[in-house]
Amino acid sequence: MLIGDPHISTNDGLTYTFNGLGHYWYMKHDNFNMQTRFVQGRNTNGELIQATVIGGFAAKQTGRKCIQVELNSDRSGK
Repeated sequence: MLIGDPHISTNDGLTYTFNGLGHYWYMKHDNFNMQTRFVQGRNTNGELIQATVIGGFAAKQTGRKCIQVELNSDRSGK
């Protein structure tokens, strides 16, 4: 199991570690798009650390409403 910065596995089985901050297309397809937001991580004390985490994502299928999911502001997941 990989832990730490976001580790991404592609549909063709390749894996990558990604450390960029910002919004990125995670998947673009004919009728389905998903975008992710990478933010600076925090440790258990709430202090910023030198790592990125997926802070949220939005997904949209053609003809459907967009959904959005985000970490809470302290990034604790609670």
